[in-house]
Amino acid sequence: MGGAFGIAGAIRFGRDQNEAGAFTATWPFIAAGALLVATHLTLLLADRGRNGHPAVTTTRLSLAFPALVGLGLMVGGLGVAWHAGLERDEATARRLTDELIQGVVLLGVGAAAYLPSWLAFDRRTTAASAVRRFYLFTVVCLALVAGLLSAVVVLYEALTAASGAGDPFAGRTALTWLMPAAALAVIFTAHLRLLLADQRATRAVETAVPADPLIVLLDAVRAGRVSAEQAAATIRGGLS
Repeated sequence: MGGAFGIAGAIRFGRDQNEAGAFTATWPFIAAGALLVATHLTLLLADRGRNGHPAVTTTRLSLAFPALVGLGLMVGGLGVAWHAGLERDEATARRLTDELIQGVVLLGVGAAAYLPSWLAFDRRTTAASAVRRFYLFTVVCLALVAGLLSAVVVLYEALTAASGAGDPFAGRTALTWLMPAAALAVIFTAHLRLLLADQRATRAVETAVPADPLIVLLDAVRAGRVSAEQAAATIRGGLS
């Protein structure tokens, strides 16, 4: 995320040399983010294949995280660009351009993080993969919570605007939150379908656990189909 804002700040600085602050202000966040990612990724890769799990598990986790972050950035980018479009008639040209740049950069960085990571993750996982289930379940839960919160804001602001009481900009606020709510609804629906499809595929390939021969024999004795003497002889013969 810091990188996305840094790119937008660099674009603003390139357009206007007086906007250096928009570029340099992002440096601490970029440095902190890079340090955290480098440290934890190094620890994760160093433990690869030595923590009781196959090495591919670490690979899957390393791909799932940027895919999740990319989804969030794309939602944010859509929201910022949508907000800029709603204020195009009232905002100054400079502010409108800055918001559009920020939205496009967030969307572009998010897509660059999500698409390669998801495609690689999808190739390396199956419906039975625990990491895949965890990723899909996480996305579904986060999208559901964030989408419901966005929908509540939309509904509240829409009712406020309809009643004519309170914030005079309530209608615009409702429209502003409409895009994130819609994007999150799409993400929720798509990943829930994938999660349910994986569950169906997993159940389809499940095989019945073979019954214990001793249990089968004891059930037969209890039902009277086999005598106790026959059962004892069978057990002595190794349940052959």
